[in-house]
Amino acid sequence: MITREVVLSVNFVLGARVGIGLDTAGTVAAHPNAARQCRRWLRTHMPSATVVEVLSNAAAAEAAATGQYDAAGVRADRCRGGPSCPCSPPRSPITRTR
Repeated sequence: MITREVVLSVNFVLGARVGIGLDTAGTVAAHPNAARQCRRWLRTHMPSATVVEVLSNAAAAEAAATGQYDAAGVRADRCRGGPSCPCSPPRSPITRTR
């Protein structure tokens, strides 16, 4: 029996191999929910990149690390680059999970 629901805000981080930047990444892998929640940020900052939906954010990170995709959008508790990290889409009301 479900007794309550908790909604949490989440942060996303765009991870890529060394040498790949926002202007050079042609593909971004992400879980479908992460892709939807970051769509506006990706369109603004990476308009020419193709977003490829994969089974999980872990699979996205692994595929980016091995070179299958240029970058991966993954959910993170906090960006190691700090609050001003340019690779991190800002928190918005739609980046939440239950």
